[in-house]
Amino acid sequence: MSLTYTLFGQKMEFAESAIRFYFIQQYAWDMAETVKNGFENYYKSCGEIEKVLREYSEVVNTLLSDCVVNELYKLLASDNIFDISKEKFKAECLDCSSSDEAFNIITDQYNQIIENQENAEAYRIARKESRARVSGGGFGVGGAVKGMAMAGAMNAVSGIGHSVVNTAGNLISSISASSAKKKLYEDPSTLKVLRNGIGNATIQIFNHYITFMNKYMHNIKKTSDDYIKTVFDHDRSMAFFENAKNYPDKEKELLVEALRNAPWDDEIYTYIFNKFPEEQKNIWIISEDFNIDLSECLEKKISEFYTDEVKESEEKMEEAKKNILLVMKEFGVKESGILDELDANYLMKKCCTYSRNSNPKNPEILEIVRQYDTDDDIKRYVIGNLAIWELANEYEVEISDEKLKARLYNEYTSIDKETEEKRLAARDQILLIMRSLGINESEVLNDLEKDCLNDVINGYEALDKINCGY
Repeated sequence: MSLTYTLFGQKMEFAESAIRFYFIQQYAWDMAETVKNGFENYYKSCGEIEKVLREYSEVVNTLLSDCVVNELYKLLASDNIFDISKEKFKAECLDCSSSDEAFNIITDQYNQIIENQENAEAYRIARKESRARVSGGGFGVGGAVKGMAMAGAMNAVSGIGHSVVNTAGNLISSISASSAKKKLYEDPSTLKVLRNGIGNATIQIFNHYITFMNKYMHNIKKTSDDYIKTVFDHDRSMAFFENAKNYPDKEKELLVEALRNAPWDDEIYTYIFNKFPEEQKNIWIISEDFNIDLSECLEKKISEFYTDEVKESEEKMEEAKKNILLVMKEFGVKESGILDELDANYLMKKCCTYSRNSNPKNPEILEIVRQYDTDDDIKRYVIGNLAIWELANEYEVEISDEKLKARLYNEYTSIDKETEEKRLAARDQILLIMRSLGINESEVLNDLEKDCLNDVINGYEALDKINCGY
């Protein structure tokens, strides 16, 4: 199913085959990073270059087979392809030529360390003569050439490809023939070469998958057009984008072409969203289909409703919330950090009259918290911040020791300590709070009871003096 959009009044359509390519390309990028990271974790666990070189072939083949080929094989079912065995698919797609080339580069460096200069020179000559015999994936020379050609086609579009040879140039210059094996292992360029090699091998496998799918659909399903086909060109897209900024009279037209040629470039989306408010909804719709995250742009738009002036007034905050909710509804968004901030501040303002000691107005505050339309996490923040112990269990809030101590002290320090009746009432209230929160001991309660005990002792002493005639 093709996708059609409108941007700046212009129609922009993507064929179904191009959509397939787009998402395969995204999958390839993500998978390449996953495989590279997996290899990096293995590399760092080795501790020495000898172990890496000794186990390299097995590790790379396992990563490429299990993480890439097998996952791609699972996609066949979604296209109703059930007549291809896993072995046949692996033979068609697995290609280790790029990772082999990276391995050869590091092996050359390793041999420079362990061989004398004369032998190393002879070895390099022999390696140069034999390097054309690239192996990997059972393809031989033909398969390797095919893989490189396909990778080049995709790299031209995606910009993913990294030149292993170029990286090697820097590596060779930074590690001399007399370098120690430890230095070779620890040099960041060594890992970089091997990571890029396995990353490029991943991209090559995806290119073979595209070739396989198109061939299968032509021969078996008898389709006339390619099943997966690119219409994208990132270099052209960047040219359109830069020229759009330089030629205002053609800006909108060129921006459409920039996006048409590289619908994965988030910089183009951000530029359009921020500069053209009237196109925000259109570019948002496109971004959702192509998995582009414009949430920061939308948050910036929402923040315009919540200014410093608005923060000073409950009434203005209420109006701002209405506007924010309208924007969120328009863009189909359910969460906003700005809205959370507004809700938290608004609820804090509404609850500012909550007394840190027992007060007839406190029950009103409790209902304000309960009835306010916001996420429970916001309510928990307010309850914890103001130490509203009456709601702590209801909203599963653990009030900090510091705030709880202050809350209990307020119960005691706010009363007339000269009145025994009020001291006992404060004691009862503190015990009520402690029981409600499951607390068995309190420094505040201890202080109160000490004061009460001192009063009793002082009373007896005074009585003794009177009875003794002092």
